Amino acid sequence: MTAASQTLRLTDTISVTGQRFRYVFTIQRKKICVDCCRTEREKFALDASWLVIGDQVNRTGLPLKCDNCGGSIASRPVSP
Repeated sequence: MTAASQTLRLTDTISVTGQRFRYVFTIQRKKICVDCCRTEREKFALDASWLVIGDQVNRTGLPLKCDNCGGSIASRPVSP
C-alpha cells in the first residue's frame, strides 16, 4: 500500500466516524480536522505535504485549532 492510499484510508475513516475530537497530523506537523479530512480529499491524495503521519484524538481538555480551516477540534469527552 502506498503512503497516499494509507493517507486516504485514514482520512476516510475519520470522515465516516464524524467524531469531532479526532484529527490527523500531517508530515508538515499540521493538525487537520474531520471536516477538512472530508473536503480536502484531493490534497491528501495528490500533495506530498498532506501525507498523514498520525491519526490523533484530542485529549487535552481544550479545543485545538485546525491548521487548514481554523475550525475547532473538540476535546474528547471524559468518561466517568
